[in-house]
Amino acid sequence: MEKKAEGEGEEVTYKFDKETKELGEHFDQLLASLDEGIEEADEKIAQAEADLEWEEDEPTAALDSAATSGVVTENDETHLLDTGEKSNKVFLMPNGET
Repeated sequence: MEKKAEGEGEEVTYKFDKETKELGEHFDQLLASLDEGIEEADEKIAQAEADLEWEEDEPTAALDSAATSGVVTENDETHLLDTGEKSNKVFLMPNGET
């Protein structure tokens, strides 16, 4: 409940002080929320960077960018979209067979 001060000038000052305090408290809450969001984002970035770190003993591969076709293994099937169409690709093996 709002307290009424004597005199018009005092009442305006009281309302202004109360609203200023409420705005300050709201601003502090927003800053705290923003700080939490930034901290959470920093943690996610750190985790993503850790996930991307290259380990020397991990397998590596090189992609031949001049290739016009590619082949995937059975392990990669989960990443493919089955179109229902049979492929007409012909691959030349290192031993000369197709």
